[in-house]
Amino acid sequence: MHDKIKKKVKRILEGRDPAHDIHHIMRVYKNAKLIGRRERCKMEILLPAVLLHDLVVYPKGSAKSSKSSDESADVAENILHSYGYPQ
Repeated sequence: MHDKIKKKVKRILEGRDPAHDIHHIMRVYKNAKLIGRRERCKMEILLPAVLLHDLVVYPKGSAKSSKSSDESADVAENILHSYGYPQ
């Protein structure tokens, strides 16, 4: 399932600012896997959350920048729902 989400995220982030592109997501993903295993996290929750954490990012100084997290969460919820994740 993570591969499907990765592909979707890659499409969404195409052409994005390098600070928040797919390479950023994959660096965070790699670190989260290491830490998650050590901490015995529920990887089926952690890894999709990492993949979906920066879907909407407004530039610093933008009036909308404070809304990035909430809007990312809304997009993430829709993606997870489309893949059958529970509420």
